[in-house]
Amino acid sequence: MHLSALSSATGLMEMVRLDEALKLSEAMGAALDDVGGKQLVQQAIKNLQQAARKDASGLIVDPQYSYPLLKSDQKLPGLAFRLHQQLGSTVDPLAIPSLIQDWGVEAIRNNYGVAFLELHYHPSEADALRKKQIVTELADYCHHEGIDFILSLIVYTPATEEFNSQRFQEAQLTAIQELRAFPQLLALQYPLDPLSAATVTAELDVPWILSDMGLEYEPFKGMLRESLENGAKGFLAGEVIWKDLSKEKDQAALLSPDTIDRYFTTIGRDRILELVRITEEYEEK
Repeated sequence: MHLSALSSATGLMEMVRLDEALKLSEAMGAALDDVGGKQLVQQAIKNLQQAARKDASGLIVDPQYSYPLLKSDQKLPGLAFRLHQQLGSTVDPLAIPSLIQDWGVEAIRNNYGVAFLELHYHPSEADALRKKQIVTELADYCHHEGIDFILSLIVYTPATEEFNSQRFQEAQLTAIQELRAFPQLLALQYPLDPLSAATVTAELDVPWILSDMGLEYEPFKGMLRESLENGAKGFLAGEVIWKDLSKEKDQAALLSPDTIDRYFTTIGRDRILELVRITEEYEEK
């Protein structure tokens, strides 16, 4: 499977994440190890898929929670399958990515998908070489199996430093330079300003898309426009679509199935449609 299967008719990529069950469960207050909680999370995933299926060009899924709910649907967009263990809202950026057991590139090929890896990375970290080796090995394996590889690159600020925009931009650009040879698509944080976005585009021989990174919806829309204006080819949206679902809890801090369904058929659906509309304004000529 290649990126063309995850692209819209205009050649842009409008991708929605269905693979964040753990993060979604935390936001909903529904534990995945509880039968009722798992059912609510799976309902939310299914509702999100229904909201995205007609307009998103591609979906990111995982083999445990989302794909089993969807694989009988014959009209799905193209699929990218997550390789790494799912992460919640608390992430150790220094940790080496842990790959899903009994799952991998060959299984993704057999399910007609593209491979997807999320990597927390900083060029100066102690394990930078080991992380690059993992990316290299996965990219080589994907090439061997004849499928494309998407890398979601998250550049973090080391704990010993205060966030500084110039240092972040320098670190992001260095990380891109170190890893750009391996994926066929990069999903990136917003480079903070239009000039830096244009610099990222000039640095790459492969397309890049804007990752939501848990941003609020309104700021993300502005960043998406600026990214598209300066060379980005689409978006990767997950939490930005359902982040406000937690506000729908009742007085007992619970979400009912009806509330979940209503959220995704209104707010969730509207957000996906608007992000797609914004992206299609930049249709490739």
